[in-house]
Amino acid sequence: MPETNKTFRVDAPADETWEYLTEMENFASHLPGFVRYEQEDETTSLWTVKIDLAMFSKELTFEVNVHEEEYPVAAFTLDPIDQPADAKGSVEFDAVDESTTEVQLHIDGEATGRMSPFLNKVIGKALENVSESFVENLENASIQAESG
Repeated sequence: MPETNKTFRVDAPADETWEYLTEMENFASHLPGFVRYEQEDETTSLWTVKIDLAMFSKELTFEVNVHEEEYPVAAFTLDPIDQPADAKGSVEFDAVDESTTEVQLHIDGEATGRMSPFLNKVIGKALENVSESFVENLENASIQAESG
């Protein structure tokens, strides 16, 4: 099963980082190739991203369902619309000091069907590339929780 684990730091307090990244539109907008975000209900949203791999480029829409959101862990599923695959992920937050937060990101996914051996290799490469760019985007972001 393809998976990726990334640990990184952001220059923001843990409570602000938590508030910012558990707002799913903020989380999704840092994905490389981000195209669109649509909120379906309190825990479900649709994320459209453009995936660029050497052999193809395609927009994919994922139904994302948050099933755990209690500090310091948020967990979710990512189900690609009209694609034979399933994925799940989690994000864990840890205060390093008053102004720095360590974030652990875990995502795993798996293709199903008769093309799954080939597709899982593609998914593995895509997960690694996307997660590296995603982490870089977050490390360089100005994270500010919305007040109000």
